[in-house]
Amino acid sequence: MSKATEFKKELKELLSKYDAHIGFSVGESSDTHGLYNEQIEVSFQELQEGARFKTVTQTVVLADGWGVDKSDL
Repeated sequence: MSKATEFKKELKELLSKYDAHIGFSVGESSDTHGLYNEQIEVSFQELQEGARFKTVTQTVVLADGWGVDKSDL
């Protein structure tokens, strides 16, 4: 199995385990003329404490910029 295939398999397992999504965000006033405040984020779906079926989304910034490196974590 190649390194890339193994990495994607492990990442898929982690995303499934934590019901997570990795995304990209920019500042509110970003447009086609420019982007600012670029961030890589991960969002988790969690059951709200004390609620039977209500979930909340928690979003955490993994890194500022266009990518994530191990030093960002």
